[in-house]
Amino acid sequence: MRPGGKVQKAYRRGMMFKARIAIMRDWANHCTALPPTARLDNDNVVPMGRSA
Repeated sequence: MRPGGKVQKAYRRGMMFKARIAIMRDWANHCTALPPTARLDNDNVVPMGRSA
């Protein structure tokens, strides 16, 4: 059998499955988290007037 054949690739893919789940969960948490500067009370909103 040659190195990196289909069987070896399948074993590597299976061994890394749990690691990929953890990485994707962490990435999803990162993508959906509010930035630390985000505020929910909206006291940092500045009204903008119309320009003439």
